[in-house]
Amino acid sequence: MPVDITKLPKSIAQEIEKLSEKYSFVEAIEKGSSGHVFWGTNLLLGRQVVIKFYSWAYGAQPEPKLLSELFMENILQVYDAAAIDDEWAYFVTPFCDGGDLDSVLSNGPLGPKEALEFLQQILTGVSFLHGGGYLHRDLKPSNIFRDENGKIVIGDFGSVVEIGDKGYAQTHTKHSLIYRTPEKINEGRDYTQGDIYQLGIILYQLVGGRLSYETNDWLNDKQQRQKLKMKDSDSQIFASKIIEQLIAKGKVLDLSSLPEWCPEEIKKIIRKCCNVQKEKRFQSAAELKGKILSIHPKLKDWRIDDPLTLYDGQRKFRVVLDRETFIVEKKVSEVAQWRRCGGKQNFETLKEAICFAETLCRP
Repeated sequence: MPVDITKLPKSIAQEIEKLSEKYSFVEAIEKGSSGHVFWGTNLLLGRQVVIKFYSWAYGAQPEPKLLSELFMENILQVYDAAAIDDEWAYFVTPFCDGGDLDSVLSNGPLGPKEALEFLQQILTGVSFLHGGGYLHRDLKPSNIFRDENGKIVIGDFGSVVEIGDKGYAQTHTKHSLIYRTPEKINEGRDYTQGDIYQLGIILYQLVGGRLSYETNDWLNDKQQRQKLKMKDSDSQIFASKIIEQLIAKGKVLDLSSLPEWCPEEIKKIIRKCCNVQKEKRFQSAAELKGKILSIHPKLKDWRIDDPLTLYDGQRKFRVVLDRETFIVEKKVSEVAQWRRCGGKQNFETLKEAICFAETLCRP
């Protein structure tokens, strides 16, 4: 067995030994995940899989086997799922060659129309989960994947819980600090609007908003000095409380960090999704999807190429840096010939050049 299981909880190590008759484990994947994640191959079918062991000891989580019923085109299929004991369970899903959204974002942000198209696919999966009476609770780029066909699918079901009779779930588990919702911090409860909040953060990231995964980046200089004087366990609690205070005050997202090509319509969606008061957010995935469908056709189709390019049907315009100013060019032939627009006009800022390019588009 090529993976080290000696440091795992005893019940998980024993289960891996049993599962080794069915799967060849290749490596452990600990990419900020709660629980324990492994990559391997089904020995009979030869297909690559991911196996996640997660704690389900605190109630509200569905029976592991029910996860295999949560399947539709934008939900990552669960091949198998089972409880090991009263504390640990696992599920098995396909390995996605297309990577996760963090991998996509490592290549840079998406244009506004493409970002909304990604989010629409995620929303289809979220609508399915909510319709079945479940909350995901841990929607973030590392839990959203591209399958082999390029389709966007929701994965990682270790945080999925059932919505209670009162319209929320109450558990002791906490996940992904920076994506934690204000109501989870203030009430210890998870609502449908909590998934909407996390989708707003994902949209913010897709269009280029800054969001650090490094704890120290959320602390000021004085707080960092205080943290350095503490024991590791105390310093983690200290930093978490500071970040939770920022979340509760709605100070996580910096909309001023969004790029110049991000339209105000998308900023409004992000603001509403991430309102600290859940009652002021979109109240359902369907409502949010309806809003996206209404604005998508109206948005300018910027592609974050090098250079920044605006697609207008068959026409293309690009913004080019000319020494210390910007110019707008139009593609005039298929052999990559571009002609300057606006005569000798140069623009002092990228925003001015973008606005000018957009005036050249057909109404």
